[in-house]
Amino acid sequence: PWLVPLLDGYAELDGFLAEDIARCGRPPACLKGCACCCSQPIPVTPPEIMAIALHLNRSGYPEEKPLPPPADCIFLKNGSCSIYPVRPIACRRYIVFGSQCRPGEVPTETRPADVLKPSRHALLYIPQKTVSYYVQQGLLSKDATRQGPVDMRFFAMHTGLLHEVNWQVMCRGQGASGSQVNAA
Repeated sequence: PWLVPLLDGYAELDGFLAEDIARCGRPPACLKGCACCCSQPIPVTPPEIMAIALHLNRSGYPEEKPLPPPADCIFLKNGSCSIYPVRPIACRRYIVFGSQCRPGEVPTETRPADVLKPSRHALLYIPQKTVSYYVQQGLLSKDATRQGPVDMRFFAMHTGLLHEVNWQVMCRGQGASGSQVNAA
């Protein structure tokens, strides 16, 4: 019940970001094969972890390799994202304008004016769409969801880093609770 809202949310977020890019009036410098941002820590939520695990169970699990930051993302293969359809929110919204990033560059530090600042609506949208996952896992009560949007601090508490997830465990069908994200 949580996967469809997440995937719908991804599609809608991509649309919101396209609107934000159009408002910016500049073409993104990010092109296929550009992967400089894939060497930064990537935040990921439990529903995103589960979606990636489902994708991996269907398409194949990547080779295990140690990932101390700032190593490349485990899902980066030949300069392309091997989980592109289910890439995390952080990857979707990280868009750079101007020139392509130099290897090792962190544009949010070197040229923050060239990094897309998504609309507030785009940033808040998907976490709210994934509330059913947290209710299903017992991390959030149905009563809490009836009182209006869930506070973003809740989602921040349940967010970990992509390179810290134990993908071998996740791909064996074990669930992702908030504690497993950080303990992976």
